Amino acid sequence: MQSSKTLDVTIPLVSKETQLSFNGLTYSASRVKPILDNISGTFRSGRLTAIIGPSGAGKSSLLNALSGLRAKGVHGTILINNEIQDQQQYRRLVTYNTQEVALLPNLTVRETLEYAVDLRTRSSSTKKQKIVQDIIAVLALQKCINTQARLLSGGERKRLSIGQDLISNPKIMLFDEPTSGLDSESSYQMVSYLKELTKQDRCVISVIHQPSSDLLELFDDLYVLSDGKCMYSGSLHDLIPWFESVGLVCPQYYNRADFVVKLASTSNPDKSKIYQLMYQMESVNKDKPPALLPSEQNRPKGRQYPTSAFNQLITLTRRTTLGTVRNFSLSVLRFIGLIIFSLFMGLIYRDIGKDASNIISNTAFINLSLANIVFVNSVAVILSFPTEASVFLREYRANCYSVAAYYCSKLFADFIPMMAGNCCFFTIGYFLTGQPAELERFLGYGLVVLLMGWFAQIYGICSGCVFSIEIGTFLMPSSLLPMLLFGGFFIRFDELSVALKPLVYTSPFGYAFKAIGQALYGNNRTDVGVQAITGRTYTNPTKLSSGLVTMQPVESDHVTIPLVSTGNGSTNRGETKLSFSGISYTIARRHGPKQVLDQLSGTFRSGQLAAIIGPSGAGKTSLLNVLGGFRPRDVRGSILINDQELSVGSYRAKVAYNTQQIALLPNITVKETLEFAVDLRTRYGKSKVRKRKTVEDVIALLGLDKCAHSQVRVISGGERKRLSIAQELISEPKIMLFDEPTSGLDSEASYQVVSYLRELARQDRCVVSVVHQPSSDLLELFDDIYVLSSGRCMYRGSLDGMIPYFENVGLVCPQYYNRADFVLKITSPSKPEISKVYQSMHQMESIVDNVQTKPKTRSPKPGSQYPTSHWHQFITLTRRSALSTIRNYILSILRLGGLILLGAMIGIIYFDIGKDASKIISNTAFICISLALVVFINAVAVVLSFPMEMTVLTREHQANCYSIAAYYFAKLTTDFVPMIIGNACFHTITYYMTGQPVELDRFLRFGVILLLTGWFGQIFGLFGGSTFSIQLAPFVVPVAILTMVLFGGFFIRFNELVPFLRPLIHLSPFKYAFEGVAQAVYGFNRTDLACSAGSDDARVCPFQTGDQVLAMLDMDQADYGVDVGGLAVIVGVMHVVVYVCLWVKVR
Repeated sequence: MQSSKTLDVTIPLVSKETQLSFNGLTYSASRVKPILDNISGTFRSGRLTAIIGPSGAGKSSLLNALSGLRAKGVHGTILINNEIQDQQQYRRLVTYNTQEVALLPNLTVRETLEYAVDLRTRSSSTKKQKIVQDIIAVLALQKCINTQARLLSGGERKRLSIGQDLISNPKIMLFDEPTSGLDSESSYQMVSYLKELTKQDRCVISVIHQPSSDLLELFDDLYVLSDGKCMYSGSLHDLIPWFESVGLVCPQYYNRADFVVKLASTSNPDKSKIYQLMYQMESVNKDKPPALLPSEQNRPKGRQYPTSAFNQLITLTRRTTLGTVRNFSLSVLRFIGLIIFSLFMGLIYRDIGKDASNIISNTAFINLSLANIVFVNSVAVILSFPTEASVFLREYRANCYSVAAYYCSKLFADFIPMMAGNCCFFTIGYFLTGQPAELERFLGYGLVVLLMGWFAQIYGICSGCVFSIEIGTFLMPSSLLPMLLFGGFFIRFDELSVALKPLVYTSPFGYAFKAIGQALYGNNRTDVGVQAITGRTYTNPTKLSSGLVTMQPVESDHVTIPLVSTGNGSTNRGETKLSFSGISYTIARRHGPKQVLDQLSGTFRSGQLAAIIGPSGAGKTSLLNVLGGFRPRDVRGSILINDQELSVGSYRAKVAYNTQQIALLPNITVKETLEFAVDLRTRYGKSKVRKRKTVEDVIALLGLDKCAHSQVRVISGGERKRLSIAQELISEPKIMLFDEPTSGLDSEASYQVVSYLRELARQDRCVVSVVHQPSSDLLELFDDIYVLSSGRCMYRGSLDGMIPYFENVGLVCPQYYNRADFVLKITSPSKPEISKVYQSMHQMESIVDNVQTKPKTRSPKPGSQYPTSHWHQFITLTRRSALSTIRNYILSILRLGGLILLGAMIGIIYFDIGKDASKIISNTAFICISLALVVFINAVAVVLSFPMEMTVLTREHQANCYSIAAYYFAKLTTDFVPMIIGNACFHTITYYMTGQPVELDRFLRFGVILLLTGWFGQIFGLFGGSTFSIQLAPFVVPVAILTMVLFGGFFIRFNELVPFLRPLIHLSPFKYAFEGVAQAVYGFNRTDLACSAGSDDARVCPFQTGDQVLAMLDMDQADYGVDVGGLAVIVGVMHVVVYVCLWVKVR
């Protein structure tokens, strides 16, 4: 791979040689041990420096200290050209490119750079354009210049991030892991670009994790850390002689970086020699002359930001507006969502504003409109803001603009789409529902809606700043509930207790509801002359408005893991062989088909640890997927185990496939995870003692003793990898396949994991692993190598025979070169050596593999598909799910604690209203709120927890551990108990605190409806969690629940609906629930209701019998049994729907 050539561009060069030096740098986060221990060094311009070392050596901490971002706990001196800089000047001279790339996803490459130029420079327009063009040329971004950032590759995103930093023409550039997440070719290109930057007299320093051999060659200097101390600082070429001076010799075919990292590891036995080197290095640093420290007071200080506050505001507003317009989620949720919902509500509440007999329904429409405006606008911001927050933090730390400029631009940019969506919403809803066609009333209504939308925008930003998307989308709707309850619709002001009345003044819904009531019914509206449902006769709308307003005031190594065995249970120490022949796989693409795998053949044998390696796109994971039994339909070729072609079920029983994504339940311990795995993966006849011994042996074999009693969510990445492997060991597989088992792990953890794989292979197992760019010592653990390039086999055989094989065609590996790096380099399609590699490939294809000559035999007819019975699966899964649910903090708090707290809050707000005939409307509002809350809490609690279980279900079902039916019924059974407890607590608290009739049959009837409603919420949450992502489900589920609530009978009576919408009533569970509860409370010959203060005035208490209340609600013909049956049918249908969704998704 060749370095990119120098481009003739005019990016400003720094004026002279620059050096970054630091003396006596110490950093300690606690009093136990310093992370950086009195280190010194100097980095110079024109040279590319790598900071390397094992995990925990202090690499990123050093970079954070040098960047100026970390000051607390840091002691020592940091100088630029022998001068101490103030923080403002320092941030101008130094840029820090963190490992996480922060870009606005909806801006193109050109737009990203153009806005960066506007924020970071005060140049003319012509010069700004020239800077953008030059940066695009230097970083080779021409092909993606008009591509949005969200569609860029990892390497392109990294380069674009570097391009943003180049705009401010920094003298010193710091990079933390610039190659993380990139393949070998992209990593080489990335470091090549960093090398180009040093040719412009810049000082470039990069933390790099295990660089490959060819990547290491690009660096000029190395700074090696071990335990927070400097082990080496100097040129790359002097590295090996420096270590040889104390007798530490780098082996042949060993990457120098791997050699140094291994020496610096805390587990290295040559620590005495390492300490000798550290002492020598400290002596060298002490001999350096002291830095010159000029006076801080005499240094002139410039402006803090490159541009004026006004320019920051204008530029950020333009950028945010463009990003908002292109944000699909924000646009759909805010604009299209509001329009569709307004049309929907307009149809439901068609022309009710003209009819005084529909006053209550009209006020329900107003309240729902306000709630919808706030919910949609706030959730849209919550879903988009976290992405912008990371960009803001990076640019603010780089002194691009002030917090005030960003905040104001965010408000301005979001204000226009907020106004557009809200104007469409209230205009459509206003005229469809028949509100008065008077301009002043229309404008008054619209003004309140716009102010509520603005409140929602601010509220969403606050939530997005504080909480994650998952938590924010739950807490935001929950926190709106008290505001709604104190808004004046669900309970009137004079019905509240004295202690709660001050809270009305804190609710924005209270002011909005009152203002809209004034706009629609105040200001001398013409007489209505119809007796409203409340029994009050409003002879003119002023009194009607007054009636609305009074709703509120101004308001071990030797273990006995079972060896692989034959089907009859006898121990088989013979060879297990996985053979494949003629494997081909082609995928269809727009520009023509692509050959992913091309006539691959090979054999993997037990006792040998085999690695599949190759450059990105070579087909490594595709081959492993095929060998794992997950074969796409258009794969051709044969796969044999011990020369037998097996059925899919039998094949998966013998082959364990551990994918790159780890699927584990987070709330059970390591030991419990393995115990449940034993129960699910081993067949009958194995005693509890043997199962316990198996678990203990697996824990000892994979070194999980120290974390055996720790929950999975708190163990390290390496421990999670080993636990995932341990689960597969339980079923005693003959063949084990692993896809990238070291991904995301440091060098020491990677070595441990592969060491365990090697141990498994030595137990007569066939172990095959795809591994990405293994280090030198990691490669030594493998016995056999299978090299892929462009879907074809370049080499298969022993590790020791690989270098001589390629030498036969003139490809010689350098002395200090990792053999894996060498093979990846020569097999890259863009390399000039590829012609010689094809020559070796033809030699390889000419070898006749035994798999093509041996006869194929069919395996015996397989037995049961699953190791255990369906009943045993159900019992085991129920126990595991119950344990996980109990320990799930979020699920427990949301379901049980949330229902109890909200039940108490509602009980206090609606205290004793059930006994008073004058508070019938508020009591029915309590019923509606209670049903909606029970569904919402139970649904969202499941939505937030189920996606984690979905990955575990998929993996274990594909491994034939259990059936989908067993899992589904276990999940329902487990969730049913806490759902009953939570709903029972909520029901009991609210029933008695709100003064409902103290009659056992009514209490039980109410409870049955609430139980079925909670059950529906649970299953609806499972539907949302299994169908949508965890980001989308928390929005879709509440909106769907709100839609169903509209047809429940409270917000609009059934006889007020337009005829073609009335059939939808029978699809809403809230219709049956609301009717059933109304029957339980007011039906069954309830005695006369008492009126407050003993008054019999019909104007105060128009409904004094249960039958009158039911007639008012248009439910006098309803039947409690039918309502229970209808609700049960809906719950049953939803169970079938969710089961089908699970089956389809897993399949």
